[in-house]
Amino acid sequence: MQLLIVKTSSMGDVVHAQPVVADILAAHPQAQVDWLVEPSFAAIPEMNPGIRQVHRLPWRRWRRQLWQPATWRAMVALQGQLRRPSYDLVLDLQGLLKSALWAGRADAPVAGFDAASAREPLAARLYQRRAAVPGTLHAVERCRRLAAAHLGYELPPGPPAFGLQPSAGDWRPRAPYAVLIPNASRLEKLWPERHWIAVGQRLLRAGWMAQELLSTFGTELGEVVLVPGTGGVFTITCDDSLIWDRKRDGGFPDAAKLKQLVRDVIDPDRDLGHSDRKARDNA
Repeated sequence: MQLLIVKTSSMGDVVHAQPVVADILAAHPQAQVDWLVEPSFAAIPEMNPGIRQVHRLPWRRWRRQLWQPATWRAMVALQGQLRRPSYDLVLDLQGLLKSALWAGRADAPVAGFDAASAREPLAARLYQRRAAVPGTLHAVERCRRLAAAHLGYELPPGPPAFGLQPSAGDWRPRAPYAVLIPNASRLEKLWPERHWIAVGQRLLRAGWMAQELLSTFGTELGEVVLVPGTGGVFTITCDDSLIWDRKRDGGFPDAAKLKQLVRDVIDPDRDLGHSDRKARDNA
Protein backbone atom coordinates (compact mmCIF):
# COMPACT_ATOMS: atom_id res chain seq x y z
CA MET A 1 0.00 0.00 0.00
CA GLN A 2 1.35 3.39 -1.04
CA LEU A 3 0.08 6.40 0.91
CA LEU A 4 0.53 10.13 0.56
CA ILE A 5 -0.06 12.25 3.66
CA VAL A 6 -0.88 15.93 3.13
CA LYS A 7 0.01 18.25 6.01
CA THR A 8 1.72 21.24 4.50
CA SER A 9 2.05 23.69 7.39
CA SER A 10 2.77 25.13 9.87
CA MET A 11 5.65 23.84 11.95
CA GLY A 12 3.66 22.80 15.01
CA ASP A 13 0.92 21.21 12.90
CA VAL A 14 3.46 19.17 10.94
CA VAL A 15 5.05 17.97 14.18
CA HIS A 16 1.64 17.09 15.65
CA ALA A 17 0.88 14.89 12.65
CA GLN A 18 4.06 12.77 12.80
CA PRO A 19 2.68 10.02 15.13
CA VAL A 20 0.32 9.03 12.31
CA VAL A 21 3.28 7.46 10.50
CA ALA A 22 4.16 5.14 13.39
CA ASP A 23 0.49 4.20 13.81
CA ILE A 24 0.14 3.33 10.13
CA LEU A 25 3.31 1.25 10.01
CA ALA A 26 2.31 -0.60 13.18
CA ALA A 27 -0.98 -1.61 11.54
CA HIS A 28 0.37 -1.99 7.99
CA PRO A 29 4.11 -2.81 8.17
CA GLN A 30 4.47 -3.00 4.38
CA ALA A 31 2.98 0.45 3.76
CA GLN A 32 5.03 3.07 1.93
CA VAL A 33 4.34 6.55 3.30
CA ASP A 34 5.18 9.83 1.55
CA TRP A 35 4.51 13.40 2.74
CA LEU A 36 3.49 16.69 1.06
CA VAL A 37 4.69 19.81 2.91
CA GLU A 38 5.82 23.39 2.52
CA PRO A 39 9.60 23.60 1.94
CA SER A 40 10.04 25.65 5.13
CA PHE A 41 8.90 22.66 7.19
CA ALA A 42 10.27 19.80 5.07
CA ALA A 43 13.06 19.09 7.56
CA ILE A 44 10.47 17.76 10.03
CA PRO A 45 9.12 14.79 7.99
CA GLU A 46 12.65 14.24 6.67
CA MET A 47 13.67 13.37 10.25
CA ASN A 48 11.05 10.61 10.36
CA PRO A 49 12.57 7.32 9.15
CA GLY A 50 9.08 5.96 8.49
CA ILE A 51 8.58 8.40 5.62
CA ARG A 52 9.92 7.29 2.25
CA GLN A 53 9.78 10.56 0.30
CA VAL A 54 9.00 14.20 1.09
CA HIS A 55 7.36 16.29 -1.64
CA ARG A 56 7.72 20.06 -1.37
CA LEU A 57 4.76 22.33 -2.06
CA PRO A 58 5.85 26.02 -1.97
CA TRP A 59 2.27 27.28 -2.10
CA ARG A 60 2.96 30.34 0.07
CA ARG A 61 5.39 31.53 -2.58
CA TRP A 62 3.38 30.38 -5.59
CA ARG A 63 0.18 32.16 -4.56
CA ARG A 64 2.02 35.48 -4.78
CA GLN A 65 3.37 34.64 -8.25
CA LEU A 66 0.42 33.00 -9.99
CA TRP A 67 0.77 35.29 -13.00
CA GLN A 68 4.27 34.05 -13.75
CA PRO A 69 4.68 31.20 -16.28
CA ALA A 70 7.47 29.70 -14.17
CA THR A 71 5.02 29.19 -11.31
CA TRP A 72 2.63 27.20 -13.51
CA ARG A 73 5.47 25.10 -14.88
CA ALA A 74 6.57 24.31 -11.33
CA MET A 75 3.03 23.33 -10.35
CA VAL A 76 2.75 21.00 -13.34
CA ALA A 77 6.09 19.44 -12.40
CA LEU A 78 4.94 18.82 -8.83
CA GLN A 79 1.70 17.28 -10.05
CA GLY A 80 3.78 14.86 -12.12
CA GLN A 81 5.80 13.93 -9.04
CA LEU A 82 2.64 13.25 -7.07
CA ARG A 83 1.18 11.00 -9.76
CA ARG A 84 4.32 8.97 -10.39
CA PRO A 85 4.08 6.60 -7.40
CA SER A 86 0.42 5.62 -8.14
CA TYR A 87 -0.79 6.09 -4.59
CA ASP A 88 -3.52 3.85 -3.23
CA LEU A 89 -4.80 6.61 -0.96
CA VAL A 90 -4.11 10.26 -0.16
CA LEU A 91 -4.80 11.26 3.43
CA ASP A 92 -5.42 14.97 3.97
CA LEU A 93 -4.76 15.76 7.62
CA GLN A 94 -5.09 19.52 7.12
CA GLY A 95 -8.75 19.93 6.20
CA LEU A 96 -8.29 23.09 4.13
CA LEU A 97 -9.29 23.89 0.57
CA LYS A 98 -5.65 24.31 -0.48
CA SER A 99 -4.66 20.94 1.00
CA ALA A 100 -7.71 19.20 -0.49
CA LEU A 101 -7.01 20.65 -3.94
CA TRP A 102 -3.40 19.51 -3.91
CA ALA A 103 -4.33 16.13 -2.45
CA GLY A 104 -6.50 15.63 -5.53
CA ARG A 105 -3.54 16.31 -7.83
CA ALA A 106 -2.13 12.88 -6.98
CA ASP A 107 -4.90 11.21 -9.02
CA ALA A 108 -5.84 8.79 -6.21
CA PRO A 109 -8.75 8.51 -3.77
CA VAL A 110 -8.56 11.29 -1.17
CA ALA A 111 -9.63 10.75 2.43
CA GLY A 112 -10.15 13.46 5.02
CA PHE A 113 -12.44 14.99 7.61
CA ASP A 114 -16.17 15.31 7.14
CA ALA A 115 -17.67 18.79 6.80
CA ALA A 116 -18.37 19.07 10.52
CA SER A 117 -14.78 18.19 11.43
CA ALA A 118 -12.74 20.00 8.77
CA ARG A 119 -11.27 23.42 9.46
CA GLU A 120 -12.78 24.54 6.15
CA PRO A 121 -16.01 22.53 5.66
CA LEU A 122 -15.98 23.09 1.90
CA ALA A 123 -12.82 20.98 1.67
CA ALA A 124 -14.83 17.88 2.59
CA ARG A 125 -16.64 18.07 -0.74
CA LEU A 126 -13.38 17.28 -2.50
CA TYR A 127 -12.82 14.04 -0.58
CA GLN A 128 -14.00 10.64 -1.77
CA ARG A 129 -13.90 9.34 1.82
CA ARG A 130 -14.83 11.28 4.94
CA ALA A 131 -14.66 10.61 8.66
CA ALA A 132 -15.92 12.48 11.71
CA VAL A 133 -13.36 13.45 14.35
CA PRO A 134 -14.33 15.67 17.32
CA GLY A 135 -12.88 19.14 17.01
CA THR A 136 -12.36 19.35 20.77
CA LEU A 137 -9.51 16.83 20.67
CA HIS A 138 -5.86 17.82 20.64
CA ALA A 139 -4.37 18.09 17.16
CA VAL A 140 -2.22 14.99 17.69
CA GLU A 141 -5.25 12.91 18.61
CA ARG A 142 -7.34 14.31 15.73
CA CYS A 143 -4.73 13.31 13.17
CA ARG A 144 -4.28 9.86 14.66
CA ARG A 145 -8.01 9.15 14.80
CA LEU A 146 -8.57 10.33 11.24
CA ALA A 147 -5.89 8.00 9.88
CA ALA A 148 -7.17 5.08 11.96
CA ALA A 149 -10.73 5.63 10.75
CA HIS A 150 -9.76 5.60 7.08
CA LEU A 151 -7.21 2.79 7.28
CA GLY A 152 -9.23 0.51 9.54
CA TYR A 153 -7.08 -0.04 12.62
CA GLU A 154 -7.24 0.58 16.34
CA LEU A 155 -4.83 3.08 17.81
CA PRO A 156 -1.91 1.34 19.54
CA PRO A 157 -1.73 1.68 23.34
CA GLY A 158 0.63 4.11 24.99
CA PRO A 159 1.68 7.65 24.15
CA PRO A 160 2.06 8.79 20.53
CA ALA A 161 5.38 7.94 18.84
CA PHE A 162 6.67 10.96 16.94
CA GLY A 163 9.64 9.05 15.54
CA LEU A 164 11.74 12.12 14.74
CA GLN A 165 15.46 11.40 14.63
CA PRO A 166 17.85 14.37 14.39
CA SER A 167 20.74 14.22 11.99
CA ALA A 168 23.91 12.49 13.12
CA GLY A 169 26.91 14.48 14.23
CA ASP A 170 28.33 16.26 17.24
CA TRP A 171 26.11 19.32 16.87
CA ARG A 172 24.34 19.26 20.23
CA PRO A 173 25.84 21.01 23.29
CA ARG A 174 27.25 18.66 25.89
CA ALA A 175 25.58 20.50 28.76
CA PRO A 176 21.79 20.64 29.25
CA TYR A 177 20.27 23.12 26.83
CA ALA A 178 16.97 24.55 25.68
CA VAL A 179 15.83 25.74 22.25
CA LEU A 180 13.50 28.74 22.02
CA ILE A 181 11.64 29.28 18.74
CA PRO A 182 10.05 32.76 18.84
CA ASN A 183 8.89 32.85 15.22
CA ALA A 184 5.35 32.21 13.98
CA SER A 185 3.62 32.08 10.60
CA ARG A 186 1.01 34.67 11.57
CA LEU A 187 1.23 37.83 13.66
CA GLU A 188 -1.57 36.75 15.98
CA LYS A 189 0.51 33.72 16.98
CA LEU A 190 3.51 35.78 18.09
CA TRP A 191 4.22 35.76 21.82
CA PRO A 192 5.09 39.13 23.40
CA GLU A 193 8.85 39.69 23.66
CA ARG A 194 8.65 40.18 27.43
CA HIS A 195 7.39 36.61 27.80
CA TRP A 196 10.38 35.22 25.90
CA ILE A 197 12.70 37.25 28.12
CA ALA A 198 11.02 35.85 31.22
CA VAL A 199 11.34 32.29 29.90
CA GLY A 200 15.02 32.80 29.16
CA GLN A 201 15.68 34.19 32.63
CA ARG A 202 13.93 31.28 34.29
CA LEU A 203 15.79 28.75 32.17
CA LEU A 204 19.11 30.32 33.14
CA ARG A 205 18.12 30.26 36.81
CA ALA A 206 16.87 26.65 36.66
CA GLY A 207 19.95 25.52 34.72
CA TRP A 208 22.28 27.12 37.24
CA MET A 209 20.42 25.42 40.10
CA ALA A 210 20.58 22.06 38.32
CA GLN A 211 24.36 22.39 37.91
CA GLU A 212 24.73 23.28 41.60
CA LEU A 213 22.81 20.16 42.63
CA LEU A 214 24.78 17.89 40.32
CA SER A 215 28.12 19.27 41.48
CA THR A 216 27.15 18.62 45.12
CA PHE A 217 25.29 15.32 45.01
CA GLY A 218 26.65 13.73 41.82
CA THR A 219 25.38 10.21 41.22
CA GLU A 220 23.25 10.28 44.35
CA LEU A 221 20.70 12.04 42.14
CA GLY A 222 19.22 9.78 39.49
CA GLU A 223 18.54 12.78 37.26
CA VAL A 224 17.80 16.49 37.33
CA VAL A 225 14.95 17.31 34.96
CA LEU A 226 13.67 20.72 33.88
CA VAL A 227 9.96 20.72 33.04
CA PRO A 228 8.44 23.80 31.34
CA GLY A 229 5.48 25.49 33.00
CA THR A 230 3.22 28.49 32.46
CA GLY A 231 1.54 31.13 34.58
CA GLY A 232 4.55 31.90 36.78
CA VAL A 233 4.88 28.35 38.09
CA PHE A 234 8.26 27.47 39.63
CA THR A 235 8.28 24.33 41.76
CA ILE A 236 10.97 21.86 42.80
CA THR A 237 10.20 18.26 43.69
CA CYS A 238 12.49 15.54 45.01
CA ASP A 239 11.34 11.92 45.15
CA ASP A 240 7.78 13.12 44.49
CA SER A 241 7.95 15.51 47.48
CA LEU A 242 7.33 19.20 46.84
CA ILE A 243 10.28 20.96 48.48
CA TRP A 244 9.85 24.44 46.99
CA ASP A 245 7.00 26.43 45.48
CA ARG A 246 7.69 29.99 44.36
CA LYS A 247 4.19 31.16 45.34
CA ARG A 248 4.11 29.30 48.63
CA ASP A 249 7.66 29.99 49.77
CA GLY A 250 8.10 33.45 48.27
CA GLY A 251 10.44 33.80 45.31
CA PHE A 252 13.36 31.54 44.47
CA PRO A 253 15.71 29.66 46.82
CA ASP A 254 19.43 30.37 46.87
CA ALA A 255 21.85 27.52 46.20
CA ALA A 256 22.56 26.79 49.85
CA LYS A 257 18.88 26.55 50.77
CA LEU A 258 18.11 24.34 47.77
CA LYS A 259 20.94 21.94 48.62
CA GLN A 260 19.68 21.63 52.18
CA LEU A 261 16.15 20.88 51.02
CA VAL A 262 17.38 18.13 48.69
CA ARG A 263 19.75 16.76 51.35
CA ASP A 264 16.92 16.52 53.85
CA VAL A 265 15.06 14.20 51.46
CA ILE A 266 17.81 11.96 50.08
CA ASP A 267 20.43 11.92 52.91
CA PRO A 268 19.33 13.75 56.08
CA ASP A 269 22.52 12.93 58.02
CA ARG A 270 24.87 14.41 55.43
CA ASP A 271 26.90 17.50 56.36
CA LEU A 272 26.91 20.07 53.57
CA GLY A 273 29.77 22.03 55.11
CA HIS A 274 29.74 25.57 53.77
CA SER A 275 26.03 25.46 52.88
CA ASP A 276 25.10 24.43 56.43
CA ARG A 277 27.38 27.03 57.98
CA LYS A 278 25.89 29.74 55.73
CA ALA A 279 22.38 28.77 56.82
CA ARG A 280 23.39 28.90 60.53
CA ASP A 281 24.98 32.31 60.04
CA ASN A 282 21.85 33.65 58.33
CA ALA A 283 19.71 32.33 61.15
